[in-house]
Amino acid sequence: MGEMWPETDRLRMHSRQTYARLLLVGAVIGAMLALTSTFVFSAPFEPEASAPGSAQQGQGDEDTDEESPPLETAFSASQGDCVTWSEGDVRDMRTVPCDEEHLFEVTAVIDVSTDYPSDAPPPDMDQWQEIVDERCTEPADAYLDSGLDPHGRFKVSAIFPNDTDWEAGQRLVHCGLWWLAPGGEPQPMTASVAGLDQSNVWDVGTCLGLEDNTVGDPVDCAEPHSYEMIAVVDLAEEFGEDYPSESDQMSWLDTECAEHADSYTDGMDLADNDLIVAWDTREEASWEAGSRLVNCKVGRVLEDESGLAPVTGSVAADAEDGQDTEDSGGTDDSDDTDSE
Repeated sequence: MGEMWPETDRLRMHSRQTYARLLLVGAVIGAMLALTSTFVFSAPFEPEASAPGSAQQGQGDEDTDEESPPLETAFSASQGDCVTWSEGDVRDMRTVPCDEEHLFEVTAVIDVSTDYPSDAPPPDMDQWQEIVDERCTEPADAYLDSGLDPHGRFKVSAIFPNDTDWEAGQRLVHCGLWWLAPGGEPQPMTASVAGLDQSNVWDVGTCLGLEDNTVGDPVDCAEPHSYEMIAVVDLAEEFGEDYPSESDQMSWLDTECAEHADSYTDGMDLADNDLIVAWDTREEASWEAGSRLVNCKVGRVLEDESGLAPVTGSVAADAEDGQDTEDSGGTDDSDDTDSE
């Protein structure tokens, strides 16, 4: 089988620090993720399994094996397999039972040899994007009982052969799904995506970081953050199975989230702390895929409303790291806002 691949070649993962080259493809949102490092994992091709061989620093360097120890764990995966890793360079990438913590689930294994015969150079990033769009999205949709939520928690991506495997004739691509935080960090899952709710929500008490005045990856609430999740609300409890318009959702969530905020904070006057209550809404395509859950959340906006301002400390009534009430450049505009 093929293997996960970054340039860190086993898996093209996202890194906020390095945007020198584009990597893993998020077909649903039309975005490519960035290179984690300049590592290249070279792996000998085998007819039915592509197993890691050695790790090399850069491409084409003959003496770089001394800088990186050999990979010891072979990798192969089939449809339905769940994949995880813990090392930053993903050298320990492996398949695990899907009820164990994992980061990626294979939805299809496709062969691109018809379009890319043995003498063909590897696709460039635009061509990889097309492959994911055209060959991986439909299998992901079919893999999920209710179809893929195009705005949901899980994003379509793929694992491509590294350059060494490609030159040896490997043409298998592993399509799959993973859950990325807004800042791009893969989030752990402990069940198959086929059995998980696709609603793009976070557990109550989760705080999402702040990057360039917008939402980032989960952080400790004691650190500066953009939003703290104060509730998970089921729209179906109010609207049943018929899709509610965005305006109907907004009207109901205005009151519903305010009540949750009052309960979560034990009556804190949010406006006095330049905080607002915000929420998510669901689009019809998400509703059709079964997504009914949304977050109510608390955050702060900049005075010029150009983005989000940092919040430090939790607003939860029982939080040890209580809300920092110092002025953070926020606003006393208490209008609720719908946010991504």
